[in-house]
Amino acid sequence: MGKGELKKRFEAMIDSFSDRRLRWLVGKGRSLIEKGEMKSEEYEALMENILRTEMERRMIINELKSGPLTVSELSERLTLPKKHVFKHLMALKRLNVIAIKEREEELEFHLL
Repeated sequence: MGKGELKKRFEAMIDSFSDRRLRWLVGKGRSLIEKGEMKSEEYEALMENILRTEMERRMIINELKSGPLTVSELSERLTLPKKHVFKHLMALKRLNVIAIKEREEELEFHLL
């Protein structure tokens, strides 16, 4: 992993901590485990999944700040599989963070 890619991931990770789901889960984690509502291994796996998801979405958002991009362009810039990028883009669309336009034969995504 090059310096540029590492910097993108680090910035996205910092941004991810602003997500309210992550903050809620961090705050409630101990209580969930102590009450027996969740095993510590389940909590750790859930935290890892949410953090990875939020980090990847923040990386996408940060890339889109420079202008509209396609799934292929985002995948290449972020070294993420196109399937993951598309899944995140659809989630961001549902959250009204991005919009979609057609560009030649591909879809183009941009921030709202």
